[in-house]
Amino acid sequence: MDQLTFQLVPNKIPLGKAVDATITVSCTNDDAIEDVRGRLDCASGVKVVGDASINILRIRPSEKIDIPIRIKGTSFGKTRIIISKLNANTDGGVFFEINPIELEIEVTGPDFDPSEISFILKSTAPIPQNVITKLVCRVHNNSSFPIEVMSIDMSTKGSDVYSSSDGVAGRTVQPGTGFSFDIQILPKLAGDISIFLYSRFKIQDQLFSQIATFAVAVIPSSQPDSQVLPKSIRTILVIISAPNDMQTIRTDRELKKILFEMKHSAKLREDFQVEVLPAATAEELTREIIAYHPYIVHFAGHGTHEGIILEDDSENSSLFPTYALVNLLRPLSDQVECVILNACDSLTPAQEIAKSIHFVVGMRQAVYDDVALVFARTFYEAIGAGYSIEKAFQLGKAVLSSSHLDESEIPMLVTRH
Repeated sequence: MDQLTFQLVPNKIPLGKAVDATITVSCTNDDAIEDVRGRLDCASGVKVVGDASINILRIRPSEKIDIPIRIKGTSFGKTRIIISKLNANTDGGVFFEINPIELEIEVTGPDFDPSEISFILKSTAPIPQNVITKLVCRVHNNSSFPIEVMSIDMSTKGSDVYSSSDGVAGRTVQPGTGFSFDIQILPKLAGDISIFLYSRFKIQDQLFSQIATFAVAVIPSSQPDSQVLPKSIRTILVIISAPNDMQTIRTDRELKKILFEMKHSAKLREDFQVEVLPAATAEELTREIIAYHPYIVHFAGHGTHEGIILEDDSENSSLFPTYALVNLLRPLSDQVECVILNACDSLTPAQEIAKSIHFVVGMRQAVYDDVALVFARTFYEAIGAGYSIEKAFQLGKAVLSSSHLDESEIPMLVTRH
């Protein structure tokens, strides 16, 4: 029975928000139709808020009548609003039934602004230099959605993080509520320092992130640094990725070369520690870089002109784009001195990262395992002997030119500009 047609506008709505919509009913019959009655039912993912009935006293040929409704998306994806139990009378008094009408609708990502999650440092009083100080941070959910906190990590300029945000992962924060957590820092310098909080949270199955920045004043202390601060040990963070769905590369051998130089170099043992992140995912990469305050970030794995290849939860490939690397490393430019992308076609990402990081090594084309190994071994051997990053790079290329002449121009050092 096609005497009546139905159209829904809009046919896309955001998750979790009640939206005003319109069902337009058109009469295609030659005669008027009276007493149109029906009910709005919904498939999973959407629901009607308020009155779910349809009642039209009379609709004339070619006439259109708008029925206002209010609907709310409850889960992502395409779904349907069903007009059921439809019946009507013709102008001549003939009763008829209409088969259920299905109107397609899509529930999209939540209409959500990450800034609706606020971070407040509860005390802004100056804190003493060279003394471990506890600060309290308050998180508040100002949105209309429950959020699940995935992680809250932090870094600082001018201080060491003693501990922070323990036990916040997995917490659910209802709309209009919040919670507090402790941050402990050890300011090394007097003056103003910056605290950066990196939060990741989830609404339904969609991830969001936010960076909050606080300025804290540090008053000078008469207590000398040596009485409080341990000898500064710089961290080399080695990030390994070898997804199952890509060509096998011997990243384990590269790691062994770095650890060998670490073990056999007295200077490396004294001044550096090596931290290893195997089978790195995007979440783990972000967390470890923030947690370890690395001096050198060394990536061993696959690369492209668009970024580096990490692993997903299934150990398959997942692109970590260049812009994400840049955004992650830029706030840490006073801590990260060098980034090494020992991966194919990584020169373009290296050039972008070098806009904020002093030294970045990238590969101008595909690089074989043995070339990557020779370069890594020589670079860290030189660092262990006390050479600068620039000279260590030059020595790495020099050794390559003696044994892999055609490949010696593949590694490129890009400096901050």
